[in-house]
Amino acid sequence: MEIARLVLDYLRVLLWPLVVLLGVWIVRRQIPEIASRVTRLETPVGTVELEARKVNEAAEAVAQQSLVVPEPLPEPAPITAEQLLTEARDLVGPSPDAAVLIAWRAVDQRFQQLMREIHGSDVRYVNPRKALDDLVPLGMSADAAALLPQLASVRAKVAHEATSLTPATALGYIESCEIILQQLNGLDLPGDRTA
Repeated sequence: MEIARLVLDYLRVLLWPLVVLLGVWIVRRQIPEIASRVTRLETPVGTVELEARKVNEAAEAVAQQSLVVPEPLPEPAPITAEQLLTEARDLVGPSPDAAVLIAWRAVDQRFQQLMREIHGSDVRYVNPRKALDDLVPLGMSADAAALLPQLASVRAKVAHEATSLTPATALGYIESCEIILQQLNGLDLPGDRTA
């Protein structure tokens, strides 16, 4: 008998939430419409004045503003090798590793530009270690050709391994990059030859 009474007490306690949930489920499609018409809500704690119309108008205004497509930003001017080397020299003291990465960027930028001039504009990226055969016949010295993959290797170690360089080493690297850039800029490209 006590068990039956206990079950009935539980049912009484659980019945009202089930009825509320069932009622909400039945009118679930009408709730947004009903809520938009409520302008005042009174509770034992206090009264709240709702300005749904103003809120909806403000939301629509924000939505319209977000649909405005801004003008695209202009393309930044390309950074020259000289600018990159100047930046690298400025970073030798505070961050020798960053100086090496930026100096290599100057070399690689010019190198990739040359590869596009030699092989066509559809070339995406050429590994400097694999392109030495293209550069020596165009006038690059054998010493500079041997230096290029060494610079690439140092750059890879700085970028991908836990290698830290001293400022003196970074400065030497930048000077080597300047030598390579002079060699790359002095190449006799096939399109430059005059008969």
